[in-house]
Amino acid sequence: MTGNQQIKRSGVLFCICGPTGSGKTTLTERLEGKFSPLARRSISLTSRKPREDEVDGKSYYFVSRDEFEIRVKNNELFEWEEVHGNYYGTLRSTLDEALKDGVDLLLDIDIKGALNIKKHYPDNTCITFIALPSFEELVRRVRGRGKMDEQQLERRIVTARSEYDTLLKLMKSGKIDYFLINDQLEDSFENLCSILKAEGNRLKRLDYEQIRRICTVD
Repeated sequence: MTGNQQIKRSGVLFCICGPTGSGKTTLTERLEGKFSPLARRSISLTSRKPREDEVDGKSYYFVSRDEFEIRVKNNELFEWEEVHGNYYGTLRSTLDEALKDGVDLLLDIDIKGALNIKKHYPDNTCITFIALPSFEELVRRVRGRGKMDEQQLERRIVTARSEYDTLLKLMKSGKIDYFLINDQLEDSFENLCSILKAEGNRLKRLDYEQIRRICTVD
């Protein structure tokens, strides 16, 4: 259960941010496995080629670069960015359907994309940033992800520094809701489960008429 299931509510856009190697993708997939169908993972659109273990429509929606650009022109994407030479984006329909259906949408997303979503859906967005105990540990994990030349590694390290810099600048702004150090995967997962449940119980997201009936004294 991600909230008071007997009470109607709007969905939560649950953004999980962090650099490559932080474990955010694994954590997002595990949240979906535990809470589905009350929570589902947002499937992003991308122009990059699928990896061996990736499935179209499950890992990403894989399209050509030309098709991605056509969808941008048609205003089908809420947000998109070019990362390491490939396009990634979130479909507007994905966000709108989750909010309408009262389903929590799990977004494995970069910090700028999450902030853009919160700007447009301030009452329905929760942002959690996942970090590692040290930057050295992050570099070690990125190196261990498989075949990667030094140029690719450097690009990911630069991106990670940018994510951390953005986080630090916004620490006191209230725009980032939670910060977790992913030192132990199980502990991080349990913490995220607790956050997701709590966010589903926020009063501002619950149906007013149902709350009024419960709280009205005859």
